[in-house]
Amino acid sequence: MGKMCTGASTVIVFFAQCVEPKANLAELSRAVRAPPEFRERQARLSLHIDICARLVAQYWEKRLAGVCEVEQDIAVGHKLLKKNLDGVRHLTRDAAMPRPVRLRLLLLLVTASSTEELTEANRQQLILVGGLTPDARLFANLEHVARRAGSVRR
Repeated sequence: MGKMCTGASTVIVFFAQCVEPKANLAELSRAVRAPPEFRERQARLSLHIDICARLVAQYWEKRLAGVCEVEQDIAVGHKLLKKNLDGVRHLTRDAAMPRPVRLRLLLLLVTASSTEELTEANRQQLILVGGLTPDARLFANLEHVARRAGSVRR
């Protein structure tokens, strides 16, 4: 905080010394941009804006808004299994969807759904459609852990 105040006072002193009372807007603009602190901060801000723009582009390119919505619906449990199933199916069919995202969606759906709701046939179809056949063992392991945890008595 002290560093910012020092920089601001430096700019004010610079204005007081270098800018005439009747300076036009162009002269004021040059005076503001002249200090090295301004150029350094502007470069950092430019880098920050560039990083943010790249992140937002990836967010939209990978359709993460839709993924977040479906994940939240599954986790919160406000929607019926059929709606969640449709959302997961829609997203996992897309080959452009990153594999870890497809896997995470399916694992979350399996975890949040009871075995009566989500049948083995539905689960196998989702694994197949999502192109996650090599990861089928993860679903079996998850089911085994869930079954084991459910049978532990307190």
